[in-house]
Amino acid sequence: MKLPKLLDCTLRDGGYINNWDFSRNFGDALYRAVSAAGVDYIEVGFLEPGATSGLPWTNLSAEDLRSIRGDLEDGAAIAVMINYGSVTLDDVPDAKDYPADLIRVAAPKSAAEEATAFAAAITAKGYQTTINYMGISNYTNQEILGLVDLMNRFKDEVNYFYVADSFGSLMPKRTREIFTTLRFGTDAALGFHPHNNLQLAFANCLEAMEAGVDIIDGSVFGMGRGAGNLFTDAMLAYYEQCDPERYHLVPVLQFADLYMEAQKESYSWGYSLPQLLSGVFHCHPNYPTNLLREKAYTADDIYGMLRQLPESQKSRYSIEQLEKMKEGHFLNLADAAAVETSASIQDLCASHKQRALLVCGGSSVGAYKDKIAEFIKTSNVSVFAVNNPQPPLPADGVFFGNRRRVLQYSDQICAESEVIFGPEIHAGAEVNFALKKVSRVNALKVMPEGRSPYPMALPSNSAIEAILGLVQLGYKEVFICGLDGYTGGQPSHYYAEQDAVSVPEEIAKQNELITDELQVTQSLAKQLGFSFSIITPTLFKDYSAETPLG
Repeated sequence: MKLPKLLDCTLRDGGYINNWDFSRNFGDALYRAVSAAGVDYIEVGFLEPGATSGLPWTNLSAEDLRSIRGDLEDGAAIAVMINYGSVTLDDVPDAKDYPADLIRVAAPKSAAEEATAFAAAITAKGYQTTINYMGISNYTNQEILGLVDLMNRFKDEVNYFYVADSFGSLMPKRTREIFTTLRFGTDAALGFHPHNNLQLAFANCLEAMEAGVDIIDGSVFGMGRGAGNLFTDAMLAYYEQCDPERYHLVPVLQFADLYMEAQKESYSWGYSLPQLLSGVFHCHPNYPTNLLREKAYTADDIYGMLRQLPESQKSRYSIEQLEKMKEGHFLNLADAAAVETSASIQDLCASHKQRALLVCGGSSVGAYKDKIAEFIKTSNVSVFAVNNPQPPLPADGVFFGNRRRVLQYSDQICAESEVIFGPEIHAGAEVNFALKKVSRVNALKVMPEGRSPYPMALPSNSAIEAILGLVQLGYKEVFICGLDGYTGGQPSHYYAEQDAVSVPEEIAKQNELITDELQVTQSLAKQLGFSFSIITPTLFKDYSAETPLG
């Protein structure tokens, strides 16, 4: 079997990880390493006039390319990438004025034919070219046959026809089917750009090689967006075994040792749950990334939501589509959930004159523990922790609005405690965890005419959901401690919280969402005749008690 050519795309694809913050020394050293190793091409960045970030790698000038090549005239051929639609043909200089050997054109499925014609027109300017068909896992068999037709029409004008496994979704069997179909239908040169979401990039390359692929992409340490790419270093290890005279692993290992360990320490790429789910569902990784980042859903919740993602929405990320998925998830839960009240909680409510205190997770609970204890003693309130069965204060029970928390803390729930479950908690939980005093609440059933004024059917914040749950159980006055709001740079919880929100944009988003939901809850309180107030220091000062503990 003839070994395909190799193209290293560390500088271009790896730049998505560090915003192309590579030193010129890094680029020069990589060029010399892959050249010595026998790699055929190195993709050094983009040709995109007007780009201002990630320079020089995002807008490489002729002088930049000459500098990279240096005096190594017999080194790897130099490639640059164009995202179709980002430049016009007039922006591409003639080859005599721009020392790139290969120009690659990345094509979305919606513009496959136009982008192929564009690549052919670049060939006429004196370059070798490739067309890269992105998101191949979302092509049907019929659409792949359509690519065969395109390849046959343009095979004399475009050097390589790539398929890109953009979401790392391909299985080896499907990879073999695609390349066997392409090779049977055309003698055009075929390329493969694998991603590693399912950790199958190497296995898929072996299948593509068996089917006759002509060129393969990789990056050192697999550096690249999301789960990363095929490892250039691993493929070179394989190639060296097959042809030790032609390929040499050590130069790239030397480069990796000197340069890539530092990149790995500073930046993150490779296997992760979001990237795995992106691969499983052939979808943009921002969908699973954002669902997991919210720390509000279990893995099977997210799996179920991604199953509902329409085919037409998978390749591009849409915040509107994400919110629609979440809303559908909550609506399904609320529609199906029953309401049950334990006899013991009815007695508890009556004995405390329909007054309750919710103990949330904020660090103010620890800071004001003694004052909160005094408040409990003098105010005659039922005490319920939120999503944590072991608060630092005596409590009558716990409210769980988040199934993820039930699973995390199930072994800590006292069988004799009052346990209140929101609609997210499955019907068999009390049996599974041997609980004796269980009530079930459904905030949607509290709302006038069953119509939710919240952005999603149920409040996304468990404390706010707990307020409505207590109202459903008969409480009229609810006090809250530990609803501090999220801040960066300091502990957000009174306990070690593995799901603490830490990403700055997520902190801002959560605070804004809580503010909106508190405002809606205040409006509901006026309609339904209950009250709530926060007694510890909080970012949500409009809802502080008249005499807060601080």
